[in-house]
Amino acid sequence: MYHVLIADGDPLMREALALMIDRLSNFEKPYSVGSGEKALEICRQKQVDIVFMELLLPGLLGLEAASHIISESPGTVVYLLTSYHSLALTQEAMKLNIRQYLPKPVSEETIRTILLGHNPDPAMMVNKQLEALLEIVRERDLKRAYYELTPVAASIRALSAGKPEQLREILNQLGRGLIDSLDAFDPERTALADLPPFNPTLLSSEQRLELWLFKALEYVLWQAGLHRYPFLEKVSLFIETHIKENISLNDIVNNCAVSQAHLSRIFRRQFGVTVMEYLHFKKLNLAKSYFTFTDHSASEVASKLGFNEITYFSKVFKKYEHGTVSEFKKQLISGNKNGDGSAASPIDLAKQEPLD
Repeated sequence: MYHVLIADGDPLMREALALMIDRLSNFEKPYSVGSGEKALEICRQKQVDIVFMELLLPGLLGLEAASHIISESPGTVVYLLTSYHSLALTQEAMKLNIRQYLPKPVSEETIRTILLGHNPDPAMMVNKQLEALLEIVRERDLKRAYYELTPVAASIRALSAGKPEQLREILNQLGRGLIDSLDAFDPERTALADLPPFNPTLLSSEQRLELWLFKALEYVLWQAGLHRYPFLEKVSLFIETHIKENISLNDIVNNCAVSQAHLSRIFRRQFGVTVMEYLHFKKLNLAKSYFTFTDHSASEVASKLGFNEITYFSKVFKKYEHGTVSEFKKQLISGNKNGDGSAASPIDLAKQEPLD
């Protein structure tokens, strides 16, 4: 599914364009904003493939906003909407790689032709997703890895076109890019095979791809941390060995011969979160993996992950997921699809293994 942004100061024009786009398959409900600043904000936060941008927007002009968008997101295609045309504007548009000027009002046939003919460069789109992942690695922000992978997963799933081998190649490209980013640390200790294994069922939902991407980023952040702080190797091993138990910060400190203050400071520096936040993110990613790949109940998953009480597990899940376990499971049922687009049955899901 492709994502479209409409940026126009006229609400009626935005509504008309949105209706045209809604009639077409393979396109999500478009984002709609009335200023260049809002358009730029959406493009920085969301996956946007095509932008229809009015030239004379209030505040940040369309041409300037388009310049920022194309610079920061080369794979995004921008069309300028205008009733004013000049040679100077045409030349400026060519410099910016704006795809085309569209005279207002735009006909539905024009919009239909543009969208149905949309065929982005797959290599550029994969590079765009890799850059989004590398930004998280550079910022050492595990919280972003937990919460901001949905648009990346959506784009990867769209690029794979329902073909397992195509998805495998895309994930291999992303994996190689992430591993290459570690060359400056210790290239001999990392390999593509150390990333989460490929599973064709990753195609069935964006949630499954998010689980894979989170584990890949977690691995890369740990490898970078182990180079900077060798003592983390013992910490990493202890956490991996005991993550399915009821472990605490004190357990890690006492078993790894490190002070609590030092460990907390390094975790903040390397992962952007506290030790307990990291443990919760890791446990909840495992919990979502169990819910995604098995038919385990909430109480069974809570027990498997070392939560002594289902009520506490439910409280932690709701805090981080901003929703209940039941709501998450409903979302899974509505979002899970087989490679051919048909719904995956609970039996199919129960046959899969969680991404431990």
